[in-house]
Amino acid sequence: MSESTIPIDEGQKASANDSPGAARLTINWMVDSNDTVTLRPGITNKTLDPGTYTRTTGTNTGIIGAYVWRSVFNSRDYLVYVRQDRTIWAKDLVTNVVSALSDTTTPTHLDGSATVAIFAEDSQRLVIAGGGQLQVWSGNVATLTARIAATVFGSNQPPLSATHVVNLTNYLVANQAALPGTNNQIIWSGLGDSNHTTWNPLNFNTADADPDPVVAIAANLREVFVFGTKTVQAFGVGSDPTLPFSASASLAVGCVAPYSVIQIDGQFAWMDAARRFMVSDARYQTHISQDVDKLLRDFGTVSDGFGFRLRIGYWDLLTWVFPTEGKTYAYDQAKKSWWQWRGWNGIDDYSAIRIAAYAYWAAGNMHIVGDPLFENLWTLDVNAKSDIGPNLPIVAERVTNRLDQDTSARKRCQKVRFLLKRGTTAQPATLPAYLDLAKKDDDSDWSVSQQIDLGIAGDNSSHKDWFPGGIYRRRQYRVRFSGGVDVALTKMTEFWEPLSG
Repeated sequence: MSESTIPIDEGQKASANDSPGAARLTINWMVDSNDTVTLRPGITNKTLDPGTYTRTTGTNTGIIGAYVWRSVFNSRDYLVYVRQDRTIWAKDLVTNVVSALSDTTTPTHLDGSATVAIFAEDSQRLVIAGGGQLQVWSGNVATLTARIAATVFGSNQPPLSATHVVNLTNYLVANQAALPGTNNQIIWSGLGDSNHTTWNPLNFNTADADPDPVVAIAANLREVFVFGTKTVQAFGVGSDPTLPFSASASLAVGCVAPYSVIQIDGQFAWMDAARRFMVSDARYQTHISQDVDKLLRDFGTVSDGFGFRLRIGYWDLLTWVFPTEGKTYAYDQAKKSWWQWRGWNGIDDYSAIRIAAYAYWAAGNMHIVGDPLFENLWTLDVNAKSDIGPNLPIVAERVTNRLDQDTSARKRCQKVRFLLKRGTTAQPATLPAYLDLAKKDDDSDWSVSQQIDLGIAGDNSSHKDWFPGGIYRRRQYRVRFSGGVDVALTKMTEFWEPLSG
């Protein structure tokens, strides 16, 4: 009898060799630094204001942006978030008291119609961009947010259609997304204007590497990074107060998803115009998404995708959520692997994960996420084995490549062995957990799934055997396990014997 290890620690990949209708797949299936398979981080409401955020109704109350800011007014940490109705709220992260920063009047709401809110901060206030005029808050919960300044053409011209804003060397820098003739420019506030209320009409520079519109702005290492539809340019900070930002580098790589930009130390990652994920400092570029480029190019809509860096548990992940497609991809920077994340519809299939915004609270070591449907604030937790926030299980699934055990001869399967960690105290005391398993021989239909009992708490056997039988030349396996239990797979091995002829 021969035995072969079935690779289960590989990330999501796309290949022309994938079986028709059964491409290799990893959903909610993560691998730690020791090559052990476990579930993705769960969404829980037991950490931040436990049990509060369980709303299931509310028109336009889903969250489109969140940011943790330490107020200079009272030195308290607030989670400031924006709802789909453009109202702005502040949650004191110590007392959990939520204060409305908007009333029924329009000037207290976030201006514009951008689907994501972008935040920046200076030494005194928080600034928010949403596709219109910039909104500012002083940090005093008794004071509502307000527009940054009135526009007087030819005299004072703060941005009227800013989707992005950054603070760099005491300047606020923004784009003008909707104004003809200026959508390829960056503009900035006046020098020495501590309130950023003065915007000289001459305070602008043009991203002129190509006449493409500016769709995103980011800042790092005394440079403003300007993302256009065809190019990326860096503008360095100089000594000339009349032109503090001058072009210093450029790449002929555009951006197709304005909110996909993620800062990675001295570089940025984003989705380019060819639907690839790139990492660059505007001088050199690295293509990181070869394994999933085909999958990304099959998407119908990517422009609403947004990204964030998640350093949690075993992983340092670049995470991109695509709301229209209902899919999320996380790139493990250590293993150079891709993992697909999805939610569950509560019945029989996957659905979009319930994440619409992300903010990290360092003092509380909390990874806070906003619900896209209703005004719920949850946290990500590697120890949560279910999405307790949306109250749904995490269903992990792996579909292997077509396996031939390095021989084209016919083979008889004797058994498949799973080495695993199971039976911990986190499992139910009387209800066992299961693996849900199926096989697919020589591109035929999937077999009827079988469930393998993994035991109850205290049942600590290190392996479990499955006897699927069958004769094949090439075979695929589908392995599923769901949230709510503590299961970790370390190895999957098939025992088989070759047949003559």
